[in-house]
Amino acid sequence: MRAVALSVALLLSGPAAGELCPPLPDRPAVAQETDGRTRLSARHLSSVDGEVTEVRGEALLTRDSTVVGADYMRIEQRGERAVLEGDVAYYSPDYRLHSERAELALDTDVGLFTDARFLQDSNRLQGQAQRIEQSPSRTVLEQATFSTCPPGEEAWRLDAGRVTLDHQARQGTAYNTVLYFQSVPIFYSPWFRFPLGNDRQSGFLAPAIGVSNTHGTEIELPFYWNIAPQADATLTARHLSKRGTQVRTEGRLLTGQGRWQLDTEYLDDEVFGDTRHFTALNHSGRLGSNWTTSINTASASDEDYFDDLGNSLSIASVTHLERRADLTWFGSIGSFNARVQNYQTLDEDIAPGSRPYERLPSLSFAAAPVAAGAFDFGFTAEAVRFEREDSLTGERLNLRPRVAWPSSGPAWFFEPAVELHQTHYRLDNPTPGERADLERSVPLLSLDTGLFFERDLGGRLQTLEPRLFYLHAPFEEQDDFPLFDSGEYTFGFDQLFRTNRFTGADRVGDADQVSAALTTRVLDPARGVETLRASIGQIFYLRDREVTLPGGEPDTRASSDIIAESALEASERWSLNASLQYNPQERRNDKGSLGTQYRGFGGDVTNFAYRYRRDEQQQLDWSFRWPLNPSWRVVGRWNHSILDNRMLEALAGFEYENCCWMFRGVSSERVIDDGEDIEQRLYLQLVLKGLTDIGQRADALLERAILGYR
Repeated sequence: MRAVALSVALLLSGPAAGELCPPLPDRPAVAQETDGRTRLSARHLSSVDGEVTEVRGEALLTRDSTVVGADYMRIEQRGERAVLEGDVAYYSPDYRLHSERAELALDTDVGLFTDARFLQDSNRLQGQAQRIEQSPSRTVLEQATFSTCPPGEEAWRLDAGRVTLDHQARQGTAYNTVLYFQSVPIFYSPWFRFPLGNDRQSGFLAPAIGVSNTHGTEIELPFYWNIAPQADATLTARHLSKRGTQVRTEGRLLTGQGRWQLDTEYLDDEVFGDTRHFTALNHSGRLGSNWTTSINTASASDEDYFDDLGNSLSIASVTHLERRADLTWFGSIGSFNARVQNYQTLDEDIAPGSRPYERLPSLSFAAAPVAAGAFDFGFTAEAVRFEREDSLTGERLNLRPRVAWPSSGPAWFFEPAVELHQTHYRLDNPTPGERADLERSVPLLSLDTGLFFERDLGGRLQTLEPRLFYLHAPFEEQDDFPLFDSGEYTFGFDQLFRTNRFTGADRVGDADQVSAALTTRVLDPARGVETLRASIGQIFYLRDREVTLPGGEPDTRASSDIIAESALEASERWSLNASLQYNPQERRNDKGSLGTQYRGFGGDVTNFAYRYRRDEQQQLDWSFRWPLNPSWRVVGRWNHSILDNRMLEALAGFEYENCCWMFRGVSSERVIDDGEDIEQRLYLQLVLKGLTDIGQRADALLERAILGYR
């Protein structure tokens, strides 16, 4: 005997029925045996001619973890055939079935059940069938229904005239299938095939429908193509009533060298008046035990593509698309990377001479740290070929050897270090009168030291960590050096301890400065978490900084801004973080942020954030997913610019959830066309738990818009 194999994978594609469901009925308490023998027990037993055994009254057949019970059983000894009548019950570890009558061939696992009701415990899949024929190779259900809703409360159900499950081919076939929601038929198919278990199979996926003021009515119909065991694709037709029909493809390939994914989009845009397209290729792989490969490249037809056809402010603000390929080697002596990289500039108003340089190629090596006695040695090297239209081009070699003398104790650390930036340029087209070969050698001396103090706070531990960092780098005239990839770091707490205030290798900042910082932490050993971290610091300059970017002026301030940041985990539910950048010379706040989050039970969350950057940004951001009762929740986000006195992005909606289905309705707005217009969208999503999602992916929108939404 074995469980009837009702593993209809079609009904397992969506989220499982959850906590809002009533508890499952209890199972009979039967001793578990593992010897493979069949056991029979009943109140009354009789034998006919020694060939037939009849049992009545609480009759049970058990084998290992499978139990069959009935009011009456007739068992033929030779063929091990059993006929069961009256309240037939069939139990296996994850499956239960009740029927009026059953016929079982105990030696071949062939069975016939009539007027059957079944339930699979793991996913709450339940239903009934007029007739179930079972064999090791095939199961057939006649006039069957399926649902994950409790019996008698089927908000949704799937009716099928006939379902055939081929266990050897791991495929199922359903005929004359109707999907009902709230007793209303919403889908019909005369025939379709589906996989059993986790096997993939080609076929149409659930459609999505939405509405927006810029696109009109949106209808998406995806088709999944199972090309081969290592390759598949999803082809989607997306009809926008105001723009036309967009074709999307997502192809995936798994080879011995790694994973590949190719995404394409194509639209003959009736509003834009031209064809529009997007392509992205992503790859990650491994060559042997030490080599890895990575490719990330993207291309779009025009600068407004993401603004018009994307769905968030972060996507719409893209100005460059990166195209990069990496080959990396890892070994005991360090790591080596070879890279080619360029960008597509979406904003055509950016002059060619102001766009990012191409790296064709970039070769870099980082040696593994080597300890020799009391000293630590390190070394990095980078060689890059820079190309850009209508610009100075050339090659750059940068070598950075470093030696440190670290020492530490339980309550202190002390680490002096010496580092050398050795840089050589060979330029292709220097300005007349300027050299094609340039060299620069700048030594850096640093001293990093700090103390650790601790005290007990009655079950918690507080630390006090003062830290001093001294940096000296001589001034080296660098105005004649090209600017291929360097910029200035955004000032923050980490900047207090950097040895160079510039990114890249085209500028090495001169320095004679001391950074002072103080950090305190509160640790909860019982929970294993840091409940509080607060830091404050400042750089004190002992001389002016003369190395600048083109067009910049020497910095003559005696000290930097004061930077402070904190993070508080007030409880398992509440957290708070804040940062502040204060200019003591001008007595003003240059930058700051404040954020708090409340995490409730069941994934409910509320976030509030305030972000400020003097003369550039002042925003409020509030988002939430909040319960009204166990079934109803409201969701929303409001991102407002105080400087512009306008909304940047907003959404509002609700979720309803019960045992076996969920509905989300969300209305969203966002700024598009550089603030000249507003896009409005309506997302409607019906989730039939255990079956599929129907409608727009409102959950994906909420995961992006509401921090902590699950």
